[in-house]
Amino acid sequence: MQPPAASTSTRDNKLNLRAMDTPFETKIAAAKKELIGPSKPSIRAVAKKYDLSHQTLARRLKGGIST
Repeated sequence: MQPPAASTSTRDNKLNLRAMDTPFETKIAAAKKELIGPSKPSIRAVAKKYDLSHQTLARRLKGGIST
């Protein structure tokens, strides 16, 4: 008998997709996209534009998560 595959279940994938569809995550994604663009605005300016904490946005740019 083989051990179960080490992949995530369909249910887990659906839960992760739902979490990414929140308005907060949408704002984070838009702000990150703007910061990575060619104009290079300040993190504080973009955070203010999207009504986000500049600290959260900076942490997310570094690959962290919000608590």
